[in-house]
Amino acid sequence: MPPAEELERLFPAEEAHYEFLKGLENKEQWAVKYLYDRLNIIDSKTGALLRVNSTIIGFLGAIAVFLARSETGPFANHKAVFLYWIVANLVILVASDLISLFGIFWLRFDRIADAADFYRYRMKFYRVTKSRERWIRTVIVLSSIGEFAFAALFVVLALMEIPC
Repeated sequence: MPPAEELERLFPAEEAHYEFLKGLENKEQWAVKYLYDRLNIIDSKTGALLRVNSTIIGFLGAIAVFLARSETGPFANHKAVFLYWIVANLVILVASDLISLFGIFWLRFDRIADAADFYRYRMKFYRVTKSRERWIRTVIVLSSIGEFAFAALFVVLALMEIPC
């Protein structure tokens, strides 16, 4: 591990943040832990949604390739409809993922070292938390729509495949 002087040069904002936290009183340190726990909950939920969306996006890609190559069978007559459905579904899920990455996981939200006192630190933290909570609500709605559309597509394709 590099000496402390080198770390200070590499990560000046992190070092300033760490020094600020060391100077807080015990009650204030617990309050900071609580605030970080709230952000951790939001990040964990977002990470779970990203994993689910990524899995669905992979399945949608496989279904699109299968449908694009099918020349006969029940899907051939409605190929364009299903491909449009898949593209719309992909757009919704990718929008959800992009919002997750740039609205919630973007590291600039985690830099709160410039707050000179605990009150300003806390207020900035609340703004960050409120912003992330708004973004995750949008992500949840978009992911839910995308997951429902995927499930509906899967059911329709399965029903078309079952002989009557």
